[in-house]
Amino acid sequence: MHTATRDAAGVRITALYTDRGEAAARICLDVAADAVSFYRDWLGLYPHRFLFIVPWGAGVWGGFPWAPGIAAIHGEEAFDPDKHTEHFKWITAHEIGHQYWGWYVLDPDDPPWLWIGMGIYADHEYAQARLGSTWKHEQYLDRYLEGVRRLYDTTLEITPNREEAMSFDRNNYVIHAKGFAVIWALEGVLGREAFQDLYRRCLRHFAHRPMGLRDLWTYIEAETGQDLDWFFEQWARSDKYLLYEVTSTECHPEGGAFVSRILITRRGDMAMPIPVRIHFADGTTQEAIVNRLAKQTVLELASASELERVELDPERHFAMLTEPIPLSPELLDRRASRLSTWSPDLDEALDIYAGAVTLDLQSSAVWRKLGIVLARRQAEQALDCWQRYSALVETPADRFHAAAWLGLIEDTLGHREQALSHYRQALDAYDGTRTWPYSQYGFRISRAWVEQRLTEPLRWQDA
Repeated sequence: MHTATRDAAGVRITALYTDRGEAAARICLDVAADAVSFYRDWLGLYPHRFLFIVPWGAGVWGGFPWAPGIAAIHGEEAFDPDKHTEHFKWITAHEIGHQYWGWYVLDPDDPPWLWIGMGIYADHEYAQARLGSTWKHEQYLDRYLEGVRRLYDTTLEITPNREEAMSFDRNNYVIHAKGFAVIWALEGVLGREAFQDLYRRCLRHFAHRPMGLRDLWTYIEAETGQDLDWFFEQWARSDKYLLYEVTSTECHPEGGAFVSRILITRRGDMAMPIPVRIHFADGTTQEAIVNRLAKQTVLELASASELERVELDPERHFAMLTEPIPLSPELLDRRASRLSTWSPDLDEALDIYAGAVTLDLQSSAVWRKLGIVLARRQAEQALDCWQRYSALVETPADRFHAAAWLGLIEDTLGHREQALSHYRQALDAYDGTRTWPYSQYGFRISRAWVEQRLTEPLRWQDA
């Protein structure tokens, strides 16, 4: 084993290598010296006085931050200068980024996606400034979107036993790829200058101690005064995906100028304030933001020349699909499982309902969830849900439950005779002692509750 050393920004950098791995090690050493200087100038510090770069696995796979001040790089002896030069430059900067996020700032969460995403953000800045290309980071965004298209569960915040049950390459598709996508999107929401200021301050605030998702979330909200629940709940705690489309454009002359009307529609189930750049024939542009609270955003703009094209997310800060994921029972089941029965997203519930009707979905669990969620505000659709649920279940208890709900929905619609018929069917179907509590609605379905409905319809305002 041989060594070569270099000093950069007060840091002693040492590369260990074999005869066969020398060429790759020399590249790593050169990049390490430059990266340490870059990071120190950019962030104001480098967390260690030394850095060792050590060879590890046989294949050109990547690397890992082995310990404080030690970066392990795979595949030095398999280095091919025609194929791997850019990779070794990037991976060196990448693993040095993890000396900040991973060993200087620790991560208490499992899976540890946050420090990985923060570290990748560091090497993105280096690659953009020094290597002139962010090809690897484009690959991360593309890989995450590939996972979405494959219907992988891309939820980041999950329990370890749920993670163990997954059979796909979660480390690459989710932990690394989506981990970076979240941090990159957060910069898009906060703005580059504000985000980088927070990035530096987090580094100092959490130095030598853990920073998990909740820590970052709370810290940024306190520093900015913004409520970011809408951002982190969607990106970290769900597998929702982004898709916005320019649905229509109009442009007509008016008073010596031009007026354009642009309709942008959210087609995915994630809602974000997507930037929009509008290009005109004379080369000028205008900027706008999609209203994340609305399914459709209408932009009306005046300009000196005709509308030429509309560009969504021009800086590609948001990993976004270009076409919807085809409907499937698996997708609808997963979307329905995320619906809250206490404070449901009504638009999302109606979208799932429409998809389930289209597929004639044979899932009693989905129809039951939709029937509960839509019961109070969309009685017609809820009635259809409980009818479909009733046709799929077989046990006396389930038939009792379905008939009780059908009676309640018919009463809601003012169909008293139909309601009474369902209540009688419920009583004929089951005479046990099981109950179904619906605290969000203020009642509990039981035999006694159904008997009461025979003489007294439930009034939602009293529930």
